[in-house]
Amino acid sequence: MNLKPQTVNKLRKLVRNYNNKINRVKINKPEISDIQPEKKSIRTVLKDINSLADYNRIVNDLKNYTKKGSENPYITEQNVVITNYEKNRIDRIFARINRERKKEIETYNLKDGFGMGLPTASDLAPKANLIESIKYKDWDKFVQGIERNRYNMDISQRAVFYKNNMLKAIENVFGKGELYSK
Repeated sequence: MNLKPQTVNKLRKLVRNYNNKINRVKINKPEISDIQPEKKSIRTVLKDINSLADYNRIVNDLKNYTKKGSENPYITEQNVVITNYEKNRIDRIFARINRERKKEIETYNLKDGFGMGLPTASDLAPKANLIESIKYKDWDKFVQGIERNRYNMDISQRAVFYKNNMLKAIENVFGKGELYSK
């Protein structure tokens, strides 16, 4: 995505503020510096922007960390120590995933039962936020899973996936034949 120079400058300033806050926390509160997010570079941030939605998500993410108190520790029920920023970010990801699932159910008018290659409504039930029950050893895997799920929730991408899944099922039942020659 091509961005205007003033937009890139705005992003550069946000990344600088984000990284400066990480540096301030390392100096002023060294006891919690190890739970802070990693620094970002403008180059990697620009690589992640493919659409206006990506741009808005990244800008809001950078702004949310620079808010007061976001660097403070949050301790889950399983004694995993994360920042308030990380907890709020995960809450927002779950909210977005569930919004997208609800929209998909409404778009395809899904019900439990039949659906030619489409998921059922129960397949797209709201995802529970299990942040409190995740153990320390499983934390990285949990975060990777929700990040992957967040990026895979685009309805158009899912439609292609469901279509390919249905075609594969037909191929498995009927074999390759006249269907593919036309």
